Amino acid sequence: MTPEFVNPFPKAHPGPSDADPLTDDELSLLLAIPRAAESTPNSTLFRLPLGPHPSMGFVDATCAEVRSIVARLASTWKTKLAELLHKPDEPGCEWSIGPGTTICIMVEPSFHGIFHLLAFWAIGCTIQFVSAVDPEVGITQLNECHCRAMICSGLSEKQIDKWRKGFDGAIIQLPEQEQPHRLVQAEKHGQHNTFYPWPTAQRPTPAFILQSSGTTGVPKLLRFSLYFYTIGLANHRQNQFSLARLSRTYKSPYTHPRLVLVPFYWPSFYTYLVITLATGTPMAFAYFMDVLRLTGNKIVEWALALDVGAIGCTSGMFRQIPEAMLETHSEFFRSLLSLSFGGSAMDVALSHTLERLKIPVTNVYGSSELGNILIARKAPYTHLTPLRAKPPPLVRPISEYGPDGSRYVELWVLASSSVHITHHLAYGGVPIKLEPFLGDGPHNGEPAFNLEDIFKEITINNASGSGSETVYIHAGRHGDQLRLTGLGVADIDAPLYEGLFTSEANARMVQLDGRPWTVDVVELFGTNMPSTALVIQLHLDQDQDHDLGGGSSSQELPISELFDVVEKMSGAWTRIRKTRALQASTLFEYHT
Repeated sequence: MTPEFVNPFPKAHPGPSDADPLTDDELSLLLAIPRAAESTPNSTLFRLPLGPHPSMGFVDATCAEVRSIVARLASTWKTKLAELLHKPDEPGCEWSIGPGTTICIMVEPSFHGIFHLLAFWAIGCTIQFVSAVDPEVGITQLNECHCRAMICSGLSEKQIDKWRKGFDGAIIQLPEQEQPHRLVQAEKHGQHNTFYPWPTAQRPTPAFILQSSGTTGVPKLLRFSLYFYTIGLANHRQNQFSLARLSRTYKSPYTHPRLVLVPFYWPSFYTYLVITLATGTPMAFAYFMDVLRLTGNKIVEWALALDVGAIGCTSGMFRQIPEAMLETHSEFFRSLLSLSFGGSAMDVALSHTLERLKIPVTNVYGSSELGNILIARKAPYTHLTPLRAKPPPLVRPISEYGPDGSRYVELWVLASSSVHITHHLAYGGVPIKLEPFLGDGPHNGEPAFNLEDIFKEITINNASGSGSETVYIHAGRHGDQLRLTGLGVADIDAPLYEGLFTSEANARMVQLDGRPWTVDVVELFGTNMPSTALVIQLHLDQDQDHDLGGGSSSQELPISELFDVVEKMSGAWTRIRKTRALQASTLFEYHT
């Protein structure tokens, strides 16, 4: 029998509706650029690559230049869209280009759409992003959201034709002269002398429509309001200002930009964008067409070439950087004001490497719907603690205490204490599944959001040595705890296995002279099955010349090396036994 809810009505304030006046924080985001142009006109706001290679250099866009570019684009595109989208049965269409108008930006590299994003936002339009990987799903979701136009760049005609066949709106090619670095260069050369007023602030309804970042099934549509991005804005400002007071580095958040290695269609990008707008501190972009093919070498090259003071990325990206390269550039990484990870679990090996090299990082755990929830600011970086700015999550044990005092738990967010949940429930847009909290204590039965991950809870001595604190180590999703049934019954921690396998395999790849291969993705399948399947996806370094059909030993797939890693891992996980291997192009499937 399903437990009934207790105290089903959230108490946190839900925030404004679409019809309410703009809040001060909402207004501060919408007017951030013109205000920065007045207060610090010559300060850099964006650092933009001039081409696909770091050696090609970059151009800085000042606050005043960004204000001029965005205001001009807002005016010209509002007129252009009114003409293109006008229909005979909709007289006076121009007034509708604003709140309620949804525009999709389908641009590669995605930072080429930064000024258009800000321009459409300035006139109150909703910005929608969908993945270009699956046009069928993307077209369905664009039409579902009544998207009126798609702005394209960096796509082939064949790709555009796929979208044109099913998309109900207009498809508009982004002019080459409107690429961001060209717009900035034209501004610096005084090619645009007309002054455009900043549009009257209007609330986009919603601000962004994004796809959930889940890796299985059809991605969910997430409609994020402008108010959603103002939650925790004061903490963002305080955290950024505190970086300016750091004494361990000569860099400042006002002079050295944060390199954001996140595409625009990932929800986490907008946390970094909001920080830039709210604090007037600069952001830098790397040139990449496919984030999944951004190699560790390229990450380091871009960080050095752009002379950045902070980096925001996933720990998975950082794991691709060879340990020898981290050691070579450890002084640079130690000089960063902030090196923040999110979006994937930190593994023990990477944490140990960062600790050994004394590279300070911030490891963040959160969700698209609720923002950041747990954080680790000191080594070991796998040890997460609740954010102080939010009520701590509820803990539900799912195992007994072990001999070392640890146990496995679920973490739940109480609806009545979460501003994010209350806002989503009040106005919709972001699907939230609430369940009665199943743990003991005063909140039993109350509506709560299950993070659906498993954590290892341990108690350690705090940094001062004066007491203890509870930390949580991410152990994976419920489905990641594989239950093996072939020879008796046992469990295996799939994320731990996958992380260790990736680290071991890539360590061996580094030793292969001339082999342009790295392990990209590893997944272990087979819960409640008599055997498991290990799928290894290899990445081919596009910067090296290669001929897969030429028979060169240096270019062969590293099958024997992968077998060796499997054998070594099988020794640690004695339940795994080799039966057969399948090879298909750069996908290596290992069935056990």
